[in-house]
Amino acid sequence: MTEVRSARNPAALFFTRILQSQGGGFARGTLRTYLAEALAGQLRGARGEIRRERYAEASQLALVLGRMYADDLRDGEAQRCYLAARELAITAGNRELTVMALRTLSAQAYGLGHLRIADEAARAAVEAARNTPRAVRAFAQAQLAVTAASRGEHGEALRALATAEEGVSGAAAGRHPFESYARADFEFQRGEALMALRRAEEAVPAFECALAARAPEDRRGAALTRLRLADVLLPLGRVDETRALERELAEQGDGLRSAAVVRRREVLRRSLLRFGGGRTAAGGRDAS
Repeated sequence: MTEVRSARNPAALFFTRILQSQGGGFARGTLRTYLAEALAGQLRGARGEIRRERYAEASQLALVLGRMYADDLRDGEAQRCYLAARELAITAGNRELTVMALRTLSAQAYGLGHLRIADEAARAAVEAARNTPRAVRAFAQAQLAVTAASRGEHGEALRALATAEEGVSGAAAGRHPFESYARADFEFQRGEALMALRRAEEAVPAFECALAARAPEDRRGAALTRLRLADVLLPLGRVDETRALERELAEQGDGLRSAAVVRRREVLRRSLLRFGGGRTAAGGRDAS
């Protein structure tokens, strides 16, 4: 997600769509090799505008590689990729990609429970996003909404959500992932912010909207959204709906090479078993 000054990067599009459809454990080695060998050589010989474009391309791909590592629960490698993406973006003079890297670092810190660091990085992303395209500002504001909510800043979180929504795109189909902020991703963030504000009942429709807005090829995003929605529904006593989500995971998310999906799905199965009523839906091998 973001508009960049360089031309569309077909490699970033290709590997992002692999991540979405197959998970972070698929083709990661190919991307790592491409970055280390082919693109690194191009960086050494580039000058002027070509050099800026090559560094921007490398920044995008480092972000995608980091997401692949994160999806495989390899957080150290993911963070190194995000930090490298930020440095590459700075070298390219690309403010939009700098914002993306900061925002992604914030999201990772939040997921790992480092709330202060997450909030600082989110605020740095918002500050860096000044005078950038609307979609870039929305991307940063949506993360600030989550971190502000986690700090109990109710008003700031809701204002950030409202600001972010102004830059949200419609359908994701056909859009380059570095050119827009998709409705599905925004609604997921809205749900996260509402959960941090302890407004679970209101978070449910946000996650449902996120799921409905997922592009058909984004199997990983759909799986993670179903899992997050299940996390919300089960404590509310909505067991039948949670079981239906688990069945959908077995039918539509099977075969994903995503350690994040596998781990969270196992947690969901164990949670459902505590509610009785027999076995949960059988799923095949699951493989961000």
